[in-house]
Order: sequence, then structure tokens, then C-alpha cells
Amino acid sequence: MKEASIKKNRIGYGLPLASIIWMLIFAIYGGAAAIWWLITPHGFPFNHPRFWANFGFPLITSIVALLGILALFLSRVGFAKAVVVFFLGLTYSAFILSLIQFPISFGPSNGLRFLLFILVISGVSLLLLLLTVWFFWFHRKKTVPYVLVIVGAVTSMMAGVGIVRTQQSLPPATVPLNGTIPTAFRNLSQSESRFQQFISFENGNEISPEDAVVQTQCGKLGLQISPILTFTSRSPDRFWTLFAPPTYRLGPRRYLSEHKLTDNRFLLGYIDDDRSWLDVQGGGQEPLKIESYTNLPNPIYSHLNSYASLIIVGGEQLEISFSAAGDVPAKFTEAGYPFGKPARMAYRDRSDRFLVVEASNAEKGPFRTIADGQLKRSDTLDFTLYNNSTPQCLITLEDWAAQASTQLSPTAGWGFTENAIGFQLLPSDPNELATGFIYISLANTSTGRGFDSVGHTAGLYRNRMQVESLKTELD
Repeated sequence: MKEASIKKNRIGYGLPLASIIWMLIFAIYGGAAAIWWLITPHGFPFNHPRFWANFGFPLITSIVALLGILALFLSRVGFAKAVVVFFLGLTYSAFILSLIQFPISFGPSNGLRFLLFILVISGVSLLLLLLTVWFFWFHRKKTVPYVLVIVGAVTSMMAGVGIVRTQQSLPPATVPLNGTIPTAFRNLSQSESRFQQFISFENGNEISPEDAVVQTQCGKLGLQISPILTFTSRSPDRFWTLFAPPTYRLGPRRYLSEHKLTDNRFLLGYIDDDRSWLDVQGGGQEPLKIESYTNLPNPIYSHLNSYASLIIVGGEQLEISFSAAGDVPAKFTEAGYPFGKPARMAYRDRSDRFLVVEASNAEKGPFRTIADGQLKRSDTLDFTLYNNSTPQCLITLEDWAAQASTQLSPTAGWGFTENAIGFQLLPSDPNELATGFIYISLANTSTGRGFDSVGHTAGLYRNRMQVESLKTELD
């Protein structure tokens, strides 16, 4: 009878089925942790949350999983029970805190995603609980020291809470200039009808009032400039934007509310999260001056956004240099996504160092330095656009450094900060002229791997840009 009982509960004469199933579960946890370690960014300091999220927790989880497998293989059931308690507590605490910490991303407003999430976590939680009860019942004669159970339970709950908390973005670190809106914006006419797509100035510049896009010729290059702070992908509770309900992720649509037009100056007012304003003047023989303001009544957490962006057309071999990095020209290159050709970008760190770098794979680090220098928070930033090694256009950002966040980017790692200026070639046919793209951000997570959100502090943001042609008729 005893022999028959053993055969019923074992696969052949090897380990009991309950032990084999938990060995597989330990392997799944350990494998998932190892994959997480491989795909997440590194290079964070010891005291940064992402050091623990991307290195510490995966390492601990993998070690505990391996110890659990060895304990079962060596029939150290008492220790294996403590490991079972560890993973049960880890799973339950992470699931419960996710619902509390991210009530919108994992809440009823997410519709079918919410129902799917509830079904998945309920199913996984119930299955783990049943397998735990079965494992403890099957090995009921194998006692486990209470100290091990308590240690497993406490450490697992701490780990579960820690993992979830590290996925919530840090408080915003951008620095809005605040102040007051210029008086020129206070007497604009109400815009009740739509404008034509583009309106031309006498000096040849054009503006799309509805889209807040300015077109100008700078040397031999044509520029399309979007100078107003714009958020593309948001999170309502500081989690990954991938899980945000569509209405929260997109935010309110910006629309034109008022305007004032003269021969060479256009003043525009917009309604969005609160209010935005745009002042465009000059150009032709004089530098084009663009000034925009955006007021954020509350902090906004986003994955993708733009302080300003530029599309460059009509070039052949495009290059860019930055005054804060020795004016060393760097070529515009095509960038792959999510893998492929390395992207190029620039950023300012918290030690006032300005770096122009190239990623290792698409937009992911580690990053190779192309040029560097110093850029203080009070400094303006100039960058020059080249075509066939000839300077064509000088663009000045007067307020970018003063407002940019210098916190480490949670998606980039390797010292890269939340602020970024990316430049790349857009895909085109070999016989066509090159088209370049520049995005300028105070804080985003476009660099690296992930959909994490980072914050913009509530307040009034200002963007003063000057665009000056460097080509003369003799050239």
C-alpha cells in the first residue's frame, strides 16, 4: 500500500509532482527576472530607484528562484516552503499595490483593459494560492521554521511594493519660468472661423494658425517649426503611458481661440490644458523671432512631448553643431526603431555638462560621446545647421536650458537625462533631397526602452527662438 501511494504522488520514482510544478514556477519567475534584467536600461547610481528595479530586484528574484529549485531538487522542503511563500507574497503585494498606486491605468475607466487585467490577476492569484495549499498539504509532514516563513513573507511584500513604486515617475523636475504674459497678447481678436492652411507674410514667411506651425527659408534650407509645448502621450497617474485610457493619454485638443495679424507679425492665442500663446515676427532680411508661452495648471506626466520641433527640407548632406559643445558638426543620420541604426541626440546633465551622443542600438544606450562642453542653466543654446558642410542657419534657444529637467531618464540609463534634443534623417528615396527632423524636449522618455512617463511642473513655460539665415546671395 505504501509503495502504491508513492507511485500515485510521484512521476515515476523521481520528485513529487507538486515539487516539479513549483520548480517550473520558480524557473518562470527566475527566467522572467533575467529577461527583465537583459532588456531594461542600466548605468544608474546605487541610490536611484531604477538601479533596484532593473538590477537589484531581478538579481534577488533570480537568486531566490534558483535556491528554490535547488532546495526541491535536494528535497530541502522546509526551505522550499519559504521560497513558495516569498513568490506568493511578491505576486499578491505587487498586484494589490498596482491597483492602489495606479487607480486610472488599472481602473474601471480603462474599460476592457481593466476587465482583462482583473481576470488575469485573479486567475494567476487563485492558481498560485491553490498550488501553494496543495504543496503545503502534500509536504505537511515536512516542517518549516517559522523564522523562514516570516522572512519570506516580509521580504516578498517589501519587494512587491518596491517593484511597483519604482515604476511610478519621480516628481517633476522641469523649472517653468512663470512670470506674466506680455501685454501684446491681451488685446487679441476672437477667432470664430477657420483660417486657410497657411498665411503668408510680406517677407515670405508662412504660418499655419490652426496648427501653430511656422515655415521659413533659412539659407538653402526650408524649416517647418512647431514652437509650442505639446504633449503627445500622457499618463494620469505617473505610470507607463501604454496603460493610460485613450482620453487621458491624448489630453485635450489644442484649438485657436484668438489672433492679431499685421504685415510682419502674427499673435495667436490657443486653448488647450489651459492657455498657450504664440508671437511670430521678423524674418526676411532680419532674424525670425518666435516667442511662445504655455501655462500648465497642473503637473503633466508624459512619455512623448515637444518643447519645439523642426522639419528641415531641401538639404543634401545635413549636419548640426551646438555652441555648448565646441560647434563640432555632427551628421544627421537615419535611426532605427525599435532596433537598428543608432540615433543621435544631445542633452544637458545636472553638472552643467552638455553632450552630443550616439546610441548603441536605435535610441538605446550605452551612448558614445561625439562632442561635449559646458551649458549652465542661465545660458542660451545656439545650434547651427549645415548643408554640404556649409553653415546655412543659426537657431538660438534662449530659455531651454533654464527650464529643462536634469533628472536621469528612467528609460535611457547610462547617465542620460530627461531633457533631450534629437536629430535624425527621415526616410526618403535615394534621388530625393534629405529631410531632417529635430525634436527638443524639457523632459521626455523618447530615448531608451519603455513607455515610462516623466513630469512637467505646473507653471508658465516660455520658448524664445531666433532663426537667422547664414547664407548670402553671393554664396
